[in-house]
Amino acid sequence: LGIAAPPQDRLAWNEKAIAYAEGSVDERARGWLGSLLNNTGWTYFEKENFQDALALFEKTQVFYENTDREDMENIAWWSIGRTLRMLGRLGDCVEPFRRALGRSPDNLFCLQGLASALSELGQHLAHVIREIVPDILVDAQPPGHMCPDPHKCDVWSDLVVFVRESPGQDHDHAIGNARLDLVVIG
Repeated sequence: LGIAAPPQDRLAWNEKAIAYAEGSVDERARGWLGSLLNNTGWTYFEKENFQDALALFEKTQVFYENTDREDMENIAWWSIGRTLRMLGRLGDCVEPFRRALGRSPDNLFCLQGLASALSELGQHLAHVIREIVPDILVDAQPPGHMCPDPHKCDVWSDLVVFVRESPGQDHDHAIGNARLDLVVIG
C-alpha cells in the first residue's frame, strides 16, 4: 500500500511498514526494510523534505552495508549524494558519489552527480573530468575512434554530452584535455 496508495497516504503506510519490519523477529519481514527505507526516502525527497529523506537514505545505506546487496548500497550512496546536493551541502555530497563510483565506476548517475558537485564547487571542467574519469574509461577511445568495448565508448559519449550541457564552461577545451588524459593514461 505504501507505493500504490494515494500520495497523501503513502508516508503513513510506509512508516507503519518500517516500524513493523524494524521490530520484527521474522527475517523475511526484516528483509523488506531496505526497500521500505529507500522508497520512503524518495517520497520525502519528492515532497522536498530533504532532511527526512537524507536520514532514511543513510539508514538504507547502513542496512545494505550489512547484506550482500552491493548494488543497493551503491544506490543508497548515490541517493545520499543527491540529497546532500539538494540541501546545498556540495562539499559533503562529493564523498557519497565517490563511494558509489568506487564500486561501480561506470555508473553514469554517479559520474554526473560528482561532476556537477565538483563543477559547482568551482573546479574548472577539465579538472572535473580528470577527477571523475574512472578506470572503465581509461582504455576507451573518444567518440569517432574504433573502440573494442562499445559500453566504454557509450559511457564516454554520455559523459561528453553531459559536459557539453554544463553551463559556463569552455566545453571543447575541457573535452580535448580529457581526451588527452585518456590517451596518456591508456
